Amino acid sequence: MKILNIIAATTFATLMLFGAAHPGLAAEDDSAAPGYLESIVAPGDGGGIDEEIDAAAAQAKAAQAGGAVLGVSPRRAARIEEIVVQARRRDEFLEDTPISVTALDANTFVEAQITDFAEIQALVPNLQIDTGRSGNDAQISIRGVRPTEGGNASVGTYVDGVFIAGSLASVLNVGDIRQIEVLRGPQGTLFGKNTLAGAINITTARPAEELGASIWVRAGDYATVETRSSIDLPIAIGPLTDRVFTRFSFSTARTQGYTENLESGLHSNNANSLWFLGKVRALLTDDVELNLSGNWTRTKSRGAAGQCVLVPEAAGSLEGLVRANSPDFYDQCAASGMRDFRSPLNLLGNSEDYGLWGNLTWNLGAMGWLEDLNLKLIGSWREGEVRQRQDVDMTVSRVVNLTNVSFDGVEAAPLKTSQSLVEAHATGVAADGSLHFLLGAFAQWNDSDVAEIVASMTPLLDQSGGFTVSPVAQRNHDWAFFGQASWDATEWLNLTTGLRYSSETRKLTRTNIFPFRDGSTDQPVITAQGTGDVTYAQWTPMVSVSTTLPDELLGETPLDHLMGYATWARGFSAGGFNAVIGSGTGTEALIPYGPSLLDNYEIGLKTTAFDQRMTANLSLFFMDYDGIQVVQAKTIPVPGSDIPQTARLIENAASATMRGMELEFTIRPIDGLMVMWNAGVLDSSYGDYATTSELDSVTEINRKGESFGNPAFTSYLAVQYSTPINLPGPSWLRGWLTPRVDWSYVGPRRVAPPEIPIGFLPHRNTVNARLSYDFLDDRAQIALWTRNLTDSAEYAGDGGTAGFFGYSVLYWTQPRTFGAEVSYRFD
Repeated sequence: MKILNIIAATTFATLMLFGAAHPGLAAEDDSAAPGYLESIVAPGDGGGIDEEIDAAAAQAKAAQAGGAVLGVSPRRAARIEEIVVQARRRDEFLEDTPISVTALDANTFVEAQITDFAEIQALVPNLQIDTGRSGNDAQISIRGVRPTEGGNASVGTYVDGVFIAGSLASVLNVGDIRQIEVLRGPQGTLFGKNTLAGAINITTARPAEELGASIWVRAGDYATVETRSSIDLPIAIGPLTDRVFTRFSFSTARTQGYTENLESGLHSNNANSLWFLGKVRALLTDDVELNLSGNWTRTKSRGAAGQCVLVPEAAGSLEGLVRANSPDFYDQCAASGMRDFRSPLNLLGNSEDYGLWGNLTWNLGAMGWLEDLNLKLIGSWREGEVRQRQDVDMTVSRVVNLTNVSFDGVEAAPLKTSQSLVEAHATGVAADGSLHFLLGAFAQWNDSDVAEIVASMTPLLDQSGGFTVSPVAQRNHDWAFFGQASWDATEWLNLTTGLRYSSETRKLTRTNIFPFRDGSTDQPVITAQGTGDVTYAQWTPMVSVSTTLPDELLGETPLDHLMGYATWARGFSAGGFNAVIGSGTGTEALIPYGPSLLDNYEIGLKTTAFDQRMTANLSLFFMDYDGIQVVQAKTIPVPGSDIPQTARLIENAASATMRGMELEFTIRPIDGLMVMWNAGVLDSSYGDYATTSELDSVTEINRKGESFGNPAFTSYLAVQYSTPINLPGPSWLRGWLTPRVDWSYVGPRRVAPPEIPIGFLPHRNTVNARLSYDFLDDRAQIALWTRNLTDSAEYAGDGGTAGFFGYSVLYWTQPRTFGAEVSYRFD
């Protein structure tokens, strides 16, 4: 499918929808007309002193800020609310922000049935989140740019402005999240951590100034029960009155799990999870505000289970040994189902994560030539632990097992992580409000320690390297300076430029231990031990130009607002050292890989039309990606053994180009009806990429022209209609009935190279539906829901060793489910 044809077809469809949205089709509603709200409070970034933004046309915005809308239900709003975002670290309307950004608020999470962070990918064009075989990770990619196996994220995740390192910490409960903004393209001149593909900015709910509480309960198939509760407690004690506000949130999730181990009768993909979040907001003076947050998360699970799939095309360098050790393995693999399997292991996927973060904001006001100066200091400390035991072949044969806890009497060590960071930045306004600037400094320290066991075909290969313990200690330190300035050259022209300097240090120590090499666990054999220490530094700039069509030129057209922009930005990802099991075996030196650079060129249009009944945002992009950190499978010898190992080495083996578009469209053609649609197009291909075949790790292949493991086309459509219901009896029973249907489409994609046919996934359609009833003046809601109504197979990640043993493993999300939920808000 040619990208230009797709763009042309999509543009034509959009224009047809524009025509269908003629204002004559929309019923007028004076109560929702622009102008009845004089101002609103912008959402802010979870801390800092909020600014008032003129929002004459922002129907339903008061609901987002916690206020009333003159007795009109937010569902009754005929016009589309103007969304306030913090994409450029200041409050501004989404339609005025020259960045490709998708904003999702708390109401959308409820109505679209978003219950965990990974599920937002359906609502955001060109966003993918794979949870993989652990079930607890979130491997996030934007526009096909994926994180590396060495731990470098391609997308930065920020909670209340604080960078959260590690994929585990990215799997967040959405119970107390107020808004998520997904920014596509490098954002290093705005946010503390540099990333290649984009940033996800998460804003949690702030402590309210009045006492209030809420509760939400959801139940469904597989004995699933989820709860969320929160309470706002302003402190009314002496001088603290109207100065200190607190909020506490607590969430739980219990589910039996939708995959079954037929060997033990136990279920995987289960969960017993707890989340706690506490927040304190203190107005120290009229100009100084302190925000502190603390959270604790615990998940107990038997991990994720996958489907063993044969790769008969693979030569399987150890196929003979596999059959000698487990004659029935390949038959067992073929019998594996999408959601049932057999394993002798007690699978495990437990995690715990806790930390503190906060910010101190000082509004200095006017100072000399500066009209408004704000200083902010951000700090964070976090720790986490992950314990896991995985059956990598998902059969009763012990072909490959992986764990960081004890196994066959040998001790490992769970993954322990620690992160601390500090960031300071200054924002200001000058030149009669025409110049906005941000200057920042960032530093972080990330430590991690783990000792994983890989057991291959035990006990056959114990004496020859089949059982390995690999302790890894990593110490990373990053610091950076960054800044961005935006100048309104005229009423319709804005120029923005930014620059960043990053310095990232990678220190890693890895040891390979063979505990059974001499036949005794008391005398393990250490065959490789090495330490690496390297620093990478890089300048990364950005330039953007945006124009807004003056109101007088809009004239009698149906357009209310039209803004266009063009941007160039460079992203940087540091190099590091290989620390995957088996890499570098037989050498005393760690094997390094270098940094990656990405140039993103983008143009976009943002518009509102038909008296704010429609919004349409379009972005076209081209990305040039050099030094891609890709995993290469290579067969290497093992000292003292005739059996080689396949090492998965990260190397800067490739370059690539990506081009495509994102289109987001919302319309309210009649009172109560809302239609949302988005589409993502992505055409990615490698440049020169010399590597080996995944079938044997020996045959040389040039993958030039091959695409990444991303779908070329994705789409999402949501239709929702709210209508008043005047039930007989008490007035509190009267309310709003809202049916909603969500449909998402993911085009064909390849999750393995072309030489592995099972790596090709066909397209899928997924349909979710929900019927809700709001009553008690919108304080209470009951709902019935179904997810994955079409019972489609949704890919969640993959694993396995196709070229080494001749199999792979595919992981799938849950099948069709039904349930109900109820919520109540105490004012």
